Amino acid sequence: MTEVVAIVGARDADEATLNAVWDFVRELPGDTFVISGGAAGVDRHAIAAARERGLPCAVLTPVTGDLALARAGVQARQPRDSYLFRNTLIAIACTRMQAYVRGSRGGTRDAVRQAKRFKRPVKTSDE
Repeated sequence: MTEVVAIVGARDADEATLNAVWDFVRELPGDTFVISGGAAGVDRHAIAAARERGLPCAVLTPVTGDLALARAGVQARQPRDSYLFRNTLIAIACTRMQAYVRGSRGGTRDAVRQAKRFKRPVKTSDE
């Protein structure tokens, strides 16, 4: 069974963290599907590393969240709602999550909270 790994983290991650993202993706099995949120920093590096390896990948952006909400007949009340719902979609879609939390703000921490809510294994960079 193909594993779906969500990789999330800070937009303003330092170079050491971004290098750790690339190293993590290099170690994934060849049939791993990588998903991320598309934000600058960790998210974009995760997708770039997956593409470089030829791994299947998907970017779930806040627009993805808006489309899912609209399909359910719900409109995001604030722009932040789109981001938070996107985090929920990432948590639902993954089989496990790798989170780079150092320096991150609420978005990464919310994604981790959502993954735990859906009983997905989560490993953070500070573990």
